[in-house]
Amino acid sequence: SLFFTLVLDPEHDILNIAKSGRSAHLLFVWARHPQGMAVLASVLIVLCAVSAATWFKRRRRPPIVPDEQEATRTLKQYPVTGQKEESRFEKGRTPDEGRSLVSLAGPRRPLLRNRLIRGTAFCVSLVCVILTTGSSGIPFAKSYSITRVDIEASVNPDGSMDVIEKRTFRFTFESGTRFPGSFTWLSQDLLLAGCQGISGVKVSEDGRDYLPASFGPGTYSVEETHDMVRVTWRFEPTDESRTFELSYRVKGAVVAHRDVAELYWKFVGERWEVSSDNVTVNLRLPQGARLDEVRAWGHGPLSASVRIVSPELITWTLPHLSPGRFLEGRLVFPKRLVPQATNTDDMDVLDSILSEEEAWAARADRERAVTRLVTQSSLFVLAASVAATVVLHILYGRDPKPD
Repeated sequence: SLFFTLVLDPEHDILNIAKSGRSAHLLFVWARHPQGMAVLASVLIVLCAVSAATWFKRRRRPPIVPDEQEATRTLKQYPVTGQKEESRFEKGRTPDEGRSLVSLAGPRRPLLRNRLIRGTAFCVSLVCVILTTGSSGIPFAKSYSITRVDIEASVNPDGSMDVIEKRTFRFTFESGTRFPGSFTWLSQDLLLAGCQGISGVKVSEDGRDYLPASFGPGTYSVEETHDMVRVTWRFEPTDESRTFELSYRVKGAVVAHRDVAELYWKFVGERWEVSSDNVTVNLRLPQGARLDEVRAWGHGPLSASVRIVSPELITWTLPHLSPGRFLEGRLVFPKRLVPQATNTDDMDVLDSILSEEEAWAARADRERAVTRLVTQSSLFVLAASVAATVVLHILYGRDPKPD
């Protein structure tokens, strides 16, 4: 199970959930995960195949009717081998050296059949319980998830970047009940690395602006340290999906080098404790560049993609982002688009950026190839194991026939 978990879950979402400590029952978290359900289904298929093969083999065997008196006498005199000799047993009969205690006692068909039935019933019951708890949320006291992330960013002529982040949170409580004080606030850390500061922070929901305050629903507060800005907003407890909008301005996000302008920004950080689904980032540049003058890359999970839609629009998409992982974008474009840039240096960096990104792209391609190879080989090994188990059990799993 651990092997298939690591193979079918290359982003290690299950392991990250375990390290985050937000789930009290890791087994149910693992089982509710799509890859975890695939592992459970594979194990259940193997068990059902073996059970069916054993049952079919037992039905084909003729019943053995033992001689109870002879079996009792043999068990008393020869408890080890159950063999009898002419000098010690009935005179005038041919020694029966091929009969053993197992054949004399008869087949243990009811015991084996009951064990197989109980084992199969337990596996089916476990899967049913997992599917039921996955929809009802009974094992967890409270939890939340991010079902959608939409980020709109725009680069200004002075090299700053305006960002609007929309996140849809899905809150759940135990047995669908509502507890006062549960999930009344959320916080997000905005790192200051690679910029000259963050300003103009605002929080809103459904077009309603939150008020700057330190307590109460519908308020938000901003705390700035030497390396980050922490935004905390408060709301009424709920067990429904809610979409919050966080907007801010990143000063000095674009670095104007001597040859090109560069934007290197982590749009989704690694400090989220839950996974994010359906992540989309749209970055807009000022007009004035040609398509061949704009280059873009993405850093993060292998399932992420980047697309240059036009010289003014670049898009990053990601279907699933595990907790502890990040989505980062890198972009180079003509420096004439940011004539008033405040973050500048006197270095030629285009060649080094291209070589660096080329090396990272080659490594990502190798990782994708290895992941595909391991996944395909694992499925082949699983299918071969099931077939081999059934064939070997039919051919060599039979008890020896009594004489």
